[in-house]
Amino acid sequence: MTTESVFNVTIPTTIDWGIIKDLIKEYRLDDNNLSIDQFIIVKNEQTLLGFGRLKKHLDCDEVSSLGVLPQNRNKGVGKIIIEELVKQAAKNIYIVTIIPDYFVKLGFEKTCQFPASMMTKQNDCKDVCGCDSPTVMMLKK
Repeated sequence: MTTESVFNVTIPTTIDWGIIKDLIKEYRLDDNNLSIDQFIIVKNEQTLLGFGRLKKHLDCDEVSSLGVLPQNRNKGVGKIIIEELVKQAAKNIYIVTIIPDYFVKLGFEKTCQFPASMMTKQNDCKDVCGCDSPTVMMLKK
């Protein structure tokens, strides 16, 4: 007998929102100007598996604050979140990351030419994650 996971993509509840904000701090993700309406989540029944955020800037859209709970990693949850956020984006989509190889598999490309808002994000990421040079990536819309 096989068991299949049923992933449900939805918007966070108030309870989910409290958990997400705690996980953003724990995972050292972007916590600037958090707003529940920027987020989607993936659940299996009532269990939160992961979350992600689409930030809309004047010059681009940005995937941000992507987190998958450790026990749910490598099961396609992050891919589901990214695919849904890409559907919601209206402009070219950027991400600043310390794991670029993961995003290459999802269609993002490394870029050295990016909007000013991503320059700011790259500098913020250096401070938050302690990484010397986080990678800016783009997916054309």
